[in-house]
Amino acid sequence: MASGYMFYKARKPIVGIVLFQTLVGVAVTFVTLLSSLTTVDCTFLLLFSVVGVNVADICLQFVLLWKAFLGNNRSKIILCVGSIPLLLIAAFIIINMTFGRSLTEHGIGICNYEYPTYIVVAKAAIDCASNTFLSGCFVLVIYRHYRVLGSSIQKTLITEGLMYCFGVCLSNIVTGILLAKNVFGGSTPILYTIDWYLASYLIIKQLSDRYNSAALKKKKEDEEDDDDNNSSIVSKAEDEEEHVSAQGTNVYDAKERDTYYQSADSTLYVSSQVTTTHPSVVDVDEGKLHGLPTSSPQYETKY
Repeated sequence: MASGYMFYKARKPIVGIVLFQTLVGVAVTFVTLLSSLTTVDCTFLLLFSVVGVNVADICLQFVLLWKAFLGNNRSKIILCVGSIPLLLIAAFIIINMTFGRSLTEHGIGICNYEYPTYIVVAKAAIDCASNTFLSGCFVLVIYRHYRVLGSSIQKTLITEGLMYCFGVCLSNIVTGILLAKNVFGGSTPILYTIDWYLASYLIIKQLSDRYNSAALKKKKEDEEDDDDNNSSIVSKAEDEEEHVSAQGTNVYDAKERDTYYQSADSTLYVSSQVTTTHPSVVDVDEGKLHGLPTSSPQYETKY
């Protein structure tokens, strides 16, 4: 469910691979449970389980490899070294289907299997080495980022990466020992499926927490951007209001200056271009308001 929801939200190829391996594991589990309810050929069940579980394991290893590859600036060395376990798991599938096939026996309602010891040891060694190398590369990158940035997100990723590394590696070792000792008899190979369940759960949890952290970070940044935009709008509106107020004051002062002019004897006369007087205007400099002289100018005739 978690991987399906992540793929629905993200629609990224790496998440699609995680979803695919989850569906493969569900199919293997369904067929295994079906064998206890109806008659299923044990050879078919063996081959189907071997292919299904190991293909799902390859998908998980590829996800780790891709994360380590991107985190180390697309290092081709890590890509080449990390691809070796994937090829070995593919070879393990071929060996399991040919000369290294386990012995099968149909018991009472179940199929009993017995794997060769070298196959069990080889599978445990491949899984443990691959998980240690790829998880170590990923954790090392996150640790370098954490030392520079000091972010809590990097700290969380380091914790989850170490949890995956130690959890899966411990599971690989324990599974190999139990299979080699044939602890559960003919049903011991079911431990491979349990081992895959644990690895799948941890990688899905890691990706889920990562996308949730990224979503929360993006939401926080969007809220901060909205606050900045609102502050800018309010500041701009206040500036415009102050500008309009100042402009109105300047216009009024200009009109007030144009309303009167001062004669040579300091008497203020009303301008003929203004028909109204602002009610707040009073005698200025103790001068009285007078209308403009209406008499025509006198001219002398000189002979």
